[in-house]
Amino acid sequence: MRVLLICLALSTVLGKRMLSDWNKCSPISVAHGSVSYSKNRDANGLYIWQTRATVTCNSGYGRSKTNPRCQSGSWKGGVPTCEALYTTIGDGYCKGNGFHNEAGVRKIWKNYWVTAKECKSMCSSLDVCAGYSFRPTKRFCAVYVGRSMTVASTPSGWTLSTGCRTCPESYCSIISRSTGKPEHLFKCYKKNAYMHVGYTFVGTGWCAGTGGLFLNRMYKASTAGSQCKDTCDSDDNCIGYAHKPSNGECSVYGMMTSRGVGWHAVSENLNVISQASGTSGLSCYSYPNKPFKHCL
Repeated sequence: MRVLLICLALSTVLGKRMLSDWNKCSPISVAHGSVSYSKNRDANGLYIWQTRATVTCNSGYGRSKTNPRCQSGSWKGGVPTCEALYTTIGDGYCKGNGFHNEAGVRKIWKNYWVTAKECKSMCSSLDVCAGYSFRPTKRFCAVYVGRSMTVASTPSGWTLSTGCRTCPESYCSIISRSTGKPEHLFKCYKKNAYMHVGYTFVGTGWCAGTGGLFLNRMYKASTAGSQCKDTCDSDDNCIGYAHKPSNGECSVYGMMTSRGVGWHAVSENLNVISQASGTSGLSCYSYPNKPFKHCL
C-alpha cells in the first residue's frame, strides 16, 4: 500500500509539472548569430509564456523573420534563421584580383536546371564561398570557393574548376569585381559575410616603412572602410592600406597606377610596410605576401 501511495504521489507531481510546462518553450539555437530573451528560464530550463526571443545576426547576415514570442509551447511564427546577405557587384562573371576573367578565383559550377534560389543557397551553405554568378537563360550557376575545396569535397552534381592552382589560399576566393559585360545575362554577387584572409594588422596609425619613413601611396577622402580595403584588393601592386573612420580618409600603399577621380598620388620610392605611425584614430593593414598576376 505504501509503495502504491508513493507512486500515486510521484505521478501527481510529474503530471502537474508536465501541465505547467505545456505552454513553455525550449531555448533557440541559431547559426551565425546569438539569441537573447526578455525573461529568464525556469528551473527546468524553459522559457515561460510571452517571453520574447531576440535574434541578433552576425555581420553580413540578416534575420529571416521577425523575433518570436513563446505561446502555447512554441515560438509563434517560427524560429528565425540568420541568412547570408549579398551585394550585387555587376554584370558578367565574378572576377578575381588583376584578372580579366574568372582565372583569379576557383569555382564549382552546375549547368541547366539550377534555379537562382538554389545557386544562392549553395553559396550560403559553404563557409568557403565568397559569392556566385548566375545565368538565368541557361540556368547556369558558378559558386566561387577557395582552394580548400577538393574533388572529394565537391557537392554531388557539381563540377570543380581547375583554376587557382598555385595562388595562396587567401587569393583563390577573392571577388574584387565583375567582368562588367552582360555576358548571357550573367550577374555577379558577393557574399557580405565573407572576409578573405591575407591582411595583417600592423598597428595604430598610417602605414610606414622602417624608422617611420613614408611610403609610395595614393589617398582619398570620404571613403568607407570596406571601399578602402576593396581598392587595395583590386590592385596587384597594393601592399596594404590604412583608413581613418572619422573623416573617411583612405591611403593605399604600393606602386599603383592612377585610381581615378579624387585620388592623389605621393611618390616616395619605398614599398615595404614595416610599422605603423602611431597616430590615433586609424589602423594600418599590410598584405606582405600578396601574389601577382602570374599565379594560376
